[in-house]
Amino acid sequence: MFDLKVDISPIILKYPTMLMVASLVGLITYNHYWPDQSWAVPTIVGILVLLVLSFFVWVYNIRKQKEYEEARSKAIFEQRRSKMVKEAQETLCFFRSLDDYCRDAAVALYRHPQRQNQCFNERYVAFGELLQHSMYFDRFTSYSSYPNKSYIWCTNELESMNGGIKHYEITPLFYAILENYTNNGIDDYPEGYDVMQYAYYYGI
Repeated sequence: MFDLKVDISPIILKYPTMLMVASLVGLITYNHYWPDQSWAVPTIVGILVLLVLSFFVWVYNIRKQKEYEEARSKAIFEQRRSKMVKEAQETLCFFRSLDDYCRDAAVALYRHPQRQNQCFNERYVAFGELLQHSMYFDRFTSYSSYPNKSYIWCTNELESMNGGIKHYEITPLFYAILENYTNNGIDDYPEGYDVMQYAYYYGI
């Protein structure tokens, strides 16, 4: 005859409290309501109680998991924001430390006509354009941090040495300050500026 063996020890070890409660309810049911009947009814009642308890435990675990994920996401976001705030402060400090010649050069580059379909922080400068300012474009690198941080730089320096068009890129945080300075005369970020909107650019 086929002998079926079921190991319920993992269930007992995992849900001891619920099994005890379900068993207790089954015993109470059997003792007070069906003392002369078979064990079928209280067994069914006990199973139902176990299922109900299991459902509430499942809901509770789902809620706790959701709370944990939300807390974890918030902690990660705050960590990223802290890094971006630090980056923004360093950028602002660098901008405010520029002399008038460098500021004028940055403003001239900002005002340089944009090409169609180019990114907001890109500028293409042909040979002979911005000639009086171009000598200052290599001064927008901070050597006070490691690694060095460039806020305006030519991305094709070697290719443009034969008189070709130079492609300049301005970091988004520096660009925001530069734009506010050019348009409003304020060497600070625009009011309500969200430093997190370009976090991907900084790899944060």
